[in-house]
Amino acid sequence: MARYIVLKNDLETKREKLLVLRDDFAVLALAFPLPWLLFKRLWLHAFVVLLILAFISYLSEETVTFGIALVSNIALGLIVALEGQSWVINKAKRRGYREIGSVNDAYNLQEAELLVLDKYAIDEDAETRPAMRPVHQAPAPGDTNILLGRP
Repeated sequence: MARYIVLKNDLETKREKLLVLRDDFAVLALAFPLPWLLFKRLWLHAFVVLLILAFISYLSEETVTFGIALVSNIALGLIVALEGQSWVINKAKRRGYREIGSVNDAYNLQEAELLVLDKYAIDEDAETRPAMRPVHQAPAPGDTNILLGRP
């Protein structure tokens, strides 16, 4: 099971108010770190990885050692795979989202979203609906609507 971070944005109305992001090892980032970063729109991180890959390529041509280039490429992919999701979460926090919790017992994103809706009882129409009296509350003295069956 993966851990999902729940982020909420109270300020923006154009963007989604809730984000549920997986905080786990990114397998695709291990194999393809630069395209993964570009897909996630982490431009600065992608530029740094591009510079590191160019430096590794330059060193492998100069020293003619394939092993060092291979090990350093795998290490770079491992760093991106381990830290990439936290970079995505920090990017969302810089955009105005704040962390309101996490879901630890979900197998996929859909299940995590259902657990979030259940756990935090997010209801955007609650402010516009009139307040209702609980069923178990006794009627107020002189309340004749209760006898007629009206709420």
